[in-house]
Amino acid sequence: MNALTPPAAKPLRPLKGVRIVSLALNLPGPAALMRLQAMGATCVKLEPPAPAAAPAGSSGDPMGLYNPQAYATLHQGVKTQSADLKTAAGQKALHRALAKADVLITSFRPSALKKLGIDWATLRRAYPALCLVEIVGAPDERAEEPGHDLTYLAEAGLVHGLDLPPSLYADMGGSLMASEAVLQARLAQLKIGKGVRLQVALSDAAHYLALPRTWGLTTPGAAVGGGHAGYRVYPCKNGRVALAALEPHFAKSLCQQAGVADASVKSMMAPTTHAAVAAFLATKTCAQLDALGGQARYSAVYAGGVNGTRVAIGFLRYLASIAHLRDVHFLWRPFLRDPDDDMVLECAVASGSRYIITHNVKDFKRAPELQVNAITPAEFLTLLRSKT
Repeated sequence: MNALTPPAAKPLRPLKGVRIVSLALNLPGPAALMRLQAMGATCVKLEPPAPAAAPAGSSGDPMGLYNPQAYATLHQGVKTQSADLKTAAGQKALHRALAKADVLITSFRPSALKKLGIDWATLRRAYPALCLVEIVGAPDERAEEPGHDLTYLAEAGLVHGLDLPPSLYADMGGSLMASEAVLQARLAQLKIGKGVRLQVALSDAAHYLALPRTWGLTTPGAAVGGGHAGYRVYPCKNGRVALAALEPHFAKSLCQQAGVADASVKSMMAPTTHAAVAAFLATKTCAQLDALGGQARYSAVYAGGVNGTRVAIGFLRYLASIAHLRDVHFLWRPFLRDPDDDMVLECAVASGSRYIITHNVKDFKRAPELQVNAITPAEFLTLLRSKT
């Protein structure tokens, strides 16, 4: 940790002491388990035996075979155990785990749960306090239908053209809903003293993620669908830039840079503004636009009068991100009254700095003799604001 890094908050572990058993394979279940483990839960996962042709020590979860790195990340801190639930030994291992569990997570179709003797009716008789979170493809009567992330996204209108989506949104959204369901189940369990059953459908996750589009927020021509000149992806000099200048102060900063006089919402939706912004961005590199974005962000902070440690730290990090590193070789000279101040001044001189930002300006009265000015933070912000 350095002076610019605030002390890390102690992580909340609301599920400490809660035992979760998972039978869920592939991505949604393990991703949910990863989050639950991070929240303090004790997580145990039972997996089927690996295929006979798989290398020794392989997992029975397909994820372990087609992406071992992802599998390792998902299962960090999770106790995994091989158990063939179709055998007496596997059933014994399962029920030994369930006897100590608070929540069971599955990703089987309802008919498979019934065949394995872990459908809800059977579970609640054997373990009245146990909660069940079922991850399925589609809800209720469609839960037996086969499907995958891609088909759920297509059904929700989130697949366009022939390109595959860049991520597995339904699976990951479903994992969030599953971890949320575990929290809901645990709260209900504590309140009513017995287990509850919740179903999480990946198709529901896809439709939830699609709601902004369903509402018309992201359809072509809408404000965040490309209609607003400040919210688009544009080509730039050496690549492309994702621009998000919706708020009035950000839009105003963008228009000032692009030579657009009117930053009103009506103007930002006009084709002429789109053209002006596109022409401006085409002349800038990615690095130049990053720097401009930082200036706009912090000029908005000055204009809004926002104060506080986090803003100050963020601002200093921004300065560090655009600074040029210099080696400093101290040639200490007794110049100021305080040797520590002399070290600061020597660093400023050696690095070619023009300013020392300090509340103790009086301690650096002789700094201008070495072409360095000591100014207060408020004076520095005023100086920056005058240059943006």
